Amino acid sequence: MKHNKIPWDKYEVALLIETYQKIQRKEVSRIKGLKDLSNMLRIKALNEGKQIDNIFRNYNGMCFMINSIATTFNPNKYLIHGSNLFTDIVKLYNTDRESFNDLLRKAHSLTSFSDKDYVFHSKFGYGVVLGEEKDLLKIKFDSHFGIKYVIKGHESIKKISREEYEKNVRRIDTDYLSVDENDFNDGIVIEEKFDIDDYIVVLNKYFEDGFSYNNPIQKKKFIRLYTEEIKKEFKDSDDLYLKKITNAGFVYDNRVYPLSIISESLKGEIKEHIESNLNSDSTVIYYNSIFDSFRASLSSIFDENMLKKYISLAFKDDFKFENEFVCLKGQKADVKQILVDLFIKFDKPLNKDEIYHKLPNISKNAIDSLLNDKDFIVNYKGKSYFYKDVFHINNRELEAIEVFIRDKIRRQDYLTGVELYEYIQENLPDVTESNPDVTDLGLRNIIKVYLGDKFRFKGDLISSYDNQTDIKALYKNFCRGYEKLTIEDLESFRDSMRLSYIDYDAVFTLMIRINKKEFVRRDLINFETEIIDNAISNYCIGQYISFTDVINYIDFPTIQYIWNSYILESYVYCFSNKFKLIHATFNKEMPVGCIVKKDSNIETFDDLIVQIIKEHKLFSREKAFDFLLENNIILTRKIKNIDILIDKAKLEV
Repeated sequence: MKHNKIPWDKYEVALLIETYQKIQRKEVSRIKGLKDLSNMLRIKALNEGKQIDNIFRNYNGMCFMINSIATTFNPNKYLIHGSNLFTDIVKLYNTDRESFNDLLRKAHSLTSFSDKDYVFHSKFGYGVVLGEEKDLLKIKFDSHFGIKYVIKGHESIKKISREEYEKNVRRIDTDYLSVDENDFNDGIVIEEKFDIDDYIVVLNKYFEDGFSYNNPIQKKKFIRLYTEEIKKEFKDSDDLYLKKITNAGFVYDNRVYPLSIISESLKGEIKEHIESNLNSDSTVIYYNSIFDSFRASLSSIFDENMLKKYISLAFKDDFKFENEFVCLKGQKADVKQILVDLFIKFDKPLNKDEIYHKLPNISKNAIDSLLNDKDFIVNYKGKSYFYKDVFHINNRELEAIEVFIRDKIRRQDYLTGVELYEYIQENLPDVTESNPDVTDLGLRNIIKVYLGDKFRFKGDLISSYDNQTDIKALYKNFCRGYEKLTIEDLESFRDSMRLSYIDYDAVFTLMIRINKKEFVRRDLINFETEIIDNAISNYCIGQYISFTDVINYIDFPTIQYIWNSYILESYVYCFSNKFKLIHATFNKEMPVGCIVKKDSNIETFDDLIVQIIKEHKLFSREKAFDFLLENNIILTRKIKNIDILIDKAKLEV
């Protein structure tokens, strides 16, 4: 059957990026991360009514796509080039994390079943049934008999019509849901009864460090020890052996371990620890928290996931086990609500360390993830947060703020968070007095929650949606107020505006850089263009030179400052008649790139790199980067398409 290819959308790419970052941070293994991603994307497609097959967004496909997104994040790896959509969403992640997180939250909402649905997973595959049948053990779709359920604790099969199935049950990979027809007989479940006590005895006595049950040599050893210990012939079939041995202990990493690997006294301590921590302040406890508490008492072979497997079996009748945490049976665990309740209890902003300390049962990663939710407001440089409902403001005050913002934008196109904070301090003092721990950043962010549908909030700038703020114009307006300024001045302005970068292109159109740290206004230096261009020509015999090629400035006319590469960079960028500046970008540390003749055929940075590689025969990545770094044409080994440029240079030789 031909596979119907469905293009990726922005929500899928956001989930792919999230998975890539989790794998990079080692929060999840590559295998688990990609399997989980595959399941999410398949569920999303089903929710959207798409017809999918076994190939759609499967694990192998995710392996391919994770390499593609890795290339988009690290283009100089030159693996697989992502689509324009990949590039756009990665750019959003890098430059506007807030908008990316909004996109990601929407993506997660598209991968969830409704509250009434129950996702079922077993060795038979995945299935989804409506809420009541939550003890589902096996499921089979049969064209003659409808859906057959085997329910734990019952010996009957529930049959429903195909119509009821289509209405109430979402199907995932139906081919993988089938069970052996022998499991059913005239509506009565035939469950194979078997005694595993003998297996437990052998496992406990001889395999306390685990047993590789799939290893043929180890299986022979088990059979021999079984015969000696139990004193009877081993007659179990291969299938029955597998069923028994995997139920005799807990399975982890292709080995089965006896529950006796943890002593009864330590087992009791673990259970008591879990029970005592499932209190009114925290209705969940994460596995990593349990592991951290007992790490010193456990065998060195244990890790967090292995302890999770043990707990799930040892206390199967005592607790409810979720993917990342344990909670009480019959209890709905809402980790976000736990965090919300914490903020409401303290009624003020809290920093991460305070939250970690007050919620020791919840993993730090889970807390960090929750704090990205738009309901939790960043208060101070990402180190302090508060919940939106903790902020005290009434409708009259909010209306006054809206009128002020609208009037300010009408008069000057935008306003800053600092201006907003000053207005509230002076005109609405009750707001700041009622929220004494909320900083200017926190206040701007909470106002965004209330008025984000009416105004555009970007960095520290607030503008209308119809008139997006021009960042380049901001930097130009800033520079016009100075005869001299420094890199530190520019950085302070950037930070005060809460922008992510300095627009050096805008700065260099109004200012001349005279050294590593300082700029002066353009009209403060008088350049004799013809003499300077002739001096540069003495060095530039070919089409281009690097800044390192200009070894002295004896032929350059006297100006108000001592000539250096910084002044030369500014001159070439804005004043020269014969030369132009070709580079990847302006750099804070020093001038980079090359001085290129305007009448040359070099128009772009890529053209320049190809020309350099071709002239100097730099036909390997190492040689090319070494030369470019040595001559200050670049400052890091990062040119996303370097391999393509090398190939192009080879063809032109």
